[in-house]
Amino acid sequence: MAKARRYFYECILECDVPWIGPDQRKERWPMRGNQAVQPMAVLHSLRTHPSPGYTARGQRIPPDYIVTDKPIGKCYTGEVTKRVSRPEHLRGGAPRVMRPKTSKVKFLLLDPDEVDSEIRRSAHDLNWGPNLFDDGDRDVMPTGAEEARAAGLATIAGTA
Repeated sequence: MAKARRYFYECILECDVPWIGPDQRKERWPMRGNQAVQPMAVLHSLRTHPSPGYTARGQRIPPDYIVTDKPIGKCYTGEVTKRVSRPEHLRGGAPRVMRPKTSKVKFLLLDPDEVDSEIRRSAHDLNWGPNLFDDGDRDVMPTGAEEARAAGLATIAGTA
């Protein structure tokens, strides 16, 4: 049987890689009475860092590496432009407009020939959930709560 391909990525921009469980929840906190108690083994998002530079001896400090079983979304490996809903003015916030937003490249796919034992040993295995593999190129619209809050601010300011 053929060996499954593993995708190794090098971090080139500091970022948080989110973790979401199979049922789309980040954590499962059991309730003890009316208190939510954090379980002992909870996966949180992982912060990856690029190479911080060189040592005093001139050796490059390695960046963080991640490895997955399938390619990650293009919002991590390429520039994605999408439109997001933002307030028209910095203060006041009542009218919202759609503005373009371009994501930055965060990971670089490594060629299989570049992957050595050192990279394999230090790579974080990230086969966590669907959020990492989503392309993230859909427009972001305000929620009903945000629209209601903006309408409330407009009536208080007397602009509506």
